[in-house]
Amino acid sequence: SRRSGGAFDITVSPLIDLWGFYEDTPRLPAASDIAQRLDRIGHEHLVLHEDRLEKTRPDIRIDLGAIAKGYAIAQAVSVLKAHGVKSALVDAGGDVYALGKKGSRYWHVGIKGPRETKVLGYLEAEDTAVVGSGDYERFFTENGVRYHHIFDPRTGYPADGLSGITLIAPDPTAADGWATALFVLGPREGMRLADTLADIEVVMVTTSGDILLSSGLRGDTLKTIPTTE
Repeated sequence: SRRSGGAFDITVSPLIDLWGFYEDTPRLPAASDIAQRLDRIGHEHLVLHEDRLEKTRPDIRIDLGAIAKGYAIAQAVSVLKAHGVKSALVDAGGDVYALGKKGSRYWHVGIKGPRETKVLGYLEAEDTAVVGSGDYERFFTENGVRYHHIFDPRTGYPADGLSGITLIAPDPTAADGWATALFVLGPREGMRLADTLADIEVVMVTTSGDILLSSGLRGDTLKTIPTTE
């Protein structure tokens, strides 16, 4: 949360409840209601004491949805390794970890297009996580505007600028968290930060359809994928 300037924040639970994305019928809240909920959000109200987390305000609520799948993948991979498994593909709702190789070949992990059913391209992966998110997973449209479930905790509204993001990193939990943070930060600020992060690469698809790659992916790392630099 600190490294992303608050773009990633696990205290976002009041906003998710207000917008109704865990219900059958999400809705556009009133601006005044959003402002009230923002007063109850902020990672600065969480304090870590070694292995214990404390809240400095009783009304702070935590939602770990932004890193839950990544953590689950990491635990699954740990169990597989403990049992001597050296080759596997762990899939949690489209977020994957490529353990070892598939025989003598790399695993091929497709990158989904936010507005298409076909993949944009694929990555040759070994011992790495490939996780993605976007405005196509949970959303509704009102008055021609698409509202999705990835919120900017600083504004109370869904983040704009990107329609999809894919993170490639050896740590699935970190990949999941950074996918949310960089999506919220948007194409310019998010890509600038991504290029400073060790062992993390990113594919971004902007709302206008441009495909952006972090510095380590430019060249021939991604197969059959058009890019806009």
